[in-house]
Amino acid sequence: MLTNTCSNDQILLDNSSHYRILQAFNKAAATYTEHSQIQLQTCNSLIELLEPNLFHSQNIADFACGTGISTKNLIDAYGDNQYYAIDFAAQALLVAKNKLAEFNVNFIIGNYNTRQFPNKTLDLAFSNLGFNWSANLAETFKMMFKQLKRGGILAFSVPIDGNFKQLKKEFRNRFYRSEEILVLLQGSGFLLNKFHILTYDQLYENAFSALKSLKNTGTNVNLDNPITGLISFRKLNQMFENPEQISLTYKIGLFVATKL
Repeated sequence: MLTNTCSNDQILLDNSSHYRILQAFNKAAATYTEHSQIQLQTCNSLIELLEPNLFHSQNIADFACGTGISTKNLIDAYGDNQYYAIDFAAQALLVAKNKLAEFNVNFIIGNYNTRQFPNKTLDLAFSNLGFNWSANLAETFKMMFKQLKRGGILAFSVPIDGNFKQLKKEFRNRFYRSEEILVLLQGSGFLLNKFHILTYDQLYENAFSALKSLKNTGTNVNLDNPITGLISFRKLNQMFENPEQISLTYKIGLFVATKL
């Protein structure tokens, strides 16, 4: 059994991107649950891929758990286990802690690129739409590999190339191609079990409502091109390839892999 205390890892704000991601998710803590339909659908689909792998009395860690939606879904799916909910956004984690107070969950303020558990501890490492914020995805996979038991499962979802294709390149983050992710998984010692792509298309009344939807879930951070200050509606429209029809396409890869 691992520790039942909530640890407070030091968050290293060593670059502006890290800080802006942290701030965005803390600010979205109050609005995330209400506006996270796509995140919820993706989480449910990822858990469905895991259905043949039943977990009982095991250690399950939900990395980048946010406000705890994914953790609650794991509990509903797998019942009696030891759950760990990890996120570096303290405000989001506080919402999760209040939401899941009745369940057997340990809450950890921490980053998934920092070791949170002893080697060979976890049976399932899970992350729904969290690893895409990693500054080094290969290192993230290696960290997961160390903490998983032999035969343990890594299940995660991330936006992939083609996500938010309606935004001009300078206003969207670079997303990995699925082939690149598979190479990084294999290089870290994982065997891919399942892979699936989900696509969601969302129409919006205008550019402001589209970008507000991203802000409400903390996903409005541009890692390479920070935008500060007030932006006119005309400028918002210019962020889109086709300002006459405002939409966003979510293209998300689901991955389930085993530690060899």
